[in-house]
Amino acid sequence: MKTLILYWSIGGTTKRVAERIAEGVRAGGAECVLHDLRDGVRDDLAPYDAIGVGFPVHFFRPPTVVTEAIAALGSLDGRRVFAFSLKGTTRGAALNRVRSALKRAGGAEIGVFTSYGLS
Repeated sequence: MKTLILYWSIGGTTKRVAERIAEGVRAGGAECVLHDLRDGVRDDLAPYDAIGVGFPVHFFRPPTVVTEAIAALGSLDGRRVFAFSLKGTTRGAALNRVRSALKRAGGAEIGVFTSYGLS
């Protein structure tokens, strides 16, 4: 199994969480690739069985770059998907918006995670 984790990080906290998730995936015997959305969107999804998306919550919403990246992925063709978010106070609808976008793209949700980020 091969997993791709897309993440958007401003201060590095979301990146650190993505790295820890990747360590767990690798410890389970699977390959995991991290991709910073600052480097653009990945359009080569063919090698991946699972796709994760991580982001900080901005004003109760996911950052525009994250929603645009999900839209650019195209059809996920039943691939396993998961999302994680970091928040300062409340996540609002941010995580659910990303979950819905991944499902609309054809992803099969396997989990979600949210936590307070560092201040």
